[in-house]
Amino acid sequence: MIEFRKGRKHPKDKIVLYNGEAMTFYDWILMGLTFFQNEDNIYPPPAQGGKYLLKALCEICWKGGMDTKILKKYKIPIPDYHGLFEPKAKD
Repeated sequence: MIEFRKGRKHPKDKIVLYNGEAMTFYDWILMGLTFFQNEDNIYPPPAQGGKYLLKALCEICWKGGMDTKILKKYKIPIPDYHGLFEPKAKD
């Protein structure tokens, strides 16, 4: 289970917990790399595979939040809890 807790370094700082343990950047990058490589396994070149996932992540980051239009564009299923924890996208 993923949870978010208030951090200490800035008023907007958040700590991401996975099963009660704080995730590190290493953990996050390892998880992202695993998803990226798995998409390449499922959709190998010449399909976009992991690049497709990376493009979605970049667009979400550039937008500044979980944007429903971008998620739908990349066919990413939107869970029932969408919007409860995520930062809002900037319009």
